[in-house]
Amino acid sequence: MGVAGTSSDGTRERPGLRRATIKDVAGVAGVSVGTASKALNGQGKLRQETIDRVMEAAQQLGFAPNTLAQALLAGRTASGVTWRCSGHAGSTA
Repeated sequence: MGVAGTSSDGTRERPGLRRATIKDVAGVAGVSVGTASKALNGQGKLRQETIDRVMEAAQQLGFAPNTLAQALLAGRTASGVTWRCSGHAGSTA
């Protein structure tokens, strides 16, 4: 272990080995979650300084996108099968 709170590879250690989230990246970079998302995905018009700060924070935390969450947001599962929750008990539709 190197500097207090960092591992030998320079990434920040997290108690309980919790996976870094985009919220964590945004907090370290000092930006909103939306801005962090835009910077990581190359979307929107952001200053290069902001993009660099977000990328540095992501690297420092060892951030990796959650592919399951991305798939769910895109309306598909990790296997590529689309499913919907309609007609279940308690549904009024």
